[in-house]
Amino acid sequence: MKSILTILLFSILIVTSCKKEDIKESTNENIPTFTGYTSTAEDGFPTNLHKDTSDWTLNDKWSTIEKELFEDYDSYNESCILDSNIKIYPGYPNAASDVFYISLVKDSTIKFKIRLVNQKFETLASLDSLSHNSIAFDVSEPRSNSESMLRVYYMFITESNCLQKGHGDIKLN
Repeated sequence: MKSILTILLFSILIVTSCKKEDIKESTNENIPTFTGYTSTAEDGFPTNLHKDTSDWTLNDKWSTIEKELFEDYDSYNESCILDSNIKIYPGYPNAASDVFYISLVKDSTIKFKIRLVNQKFETLASLDSLSHNSIAFDVSEPRSNSESMLRVYYMFITESNCLQKGHGDIKLN
């Protein structure tokens, strides 16, 4: 009986002392800081109050945690020449309190995927098959009083599997 108790105690000790190996590598990575935004009016035109040159581009460099927002990210080719038929315009209005709009240019053969995240990097909206060249997000809910920014991550994928990607920050009113 004493040996069974010893084996059981030893087994419990081994199980509780083991490290968990299934934690994603990105959980140790810092969540990106949302700083700066490009201000736009209700009609989408820039107001020149704030300009963030890293927003609304097509050649972003993403960290591991950003890439993991899209589960098929690694299946695309990032080494492509920028496609001049693809455009994304700064979202509007920025700052936003209710609805935030994004306009883009692409032909029907190009896939567009988008993720809206908060500052804790929680996904608030996810679309993988956008066929229209505009999208609207309700940014009034859900958010806490401490949230001042949201971020949109987006990917354009051509027929030849070429990837162009970027992000845009949304200032909340």
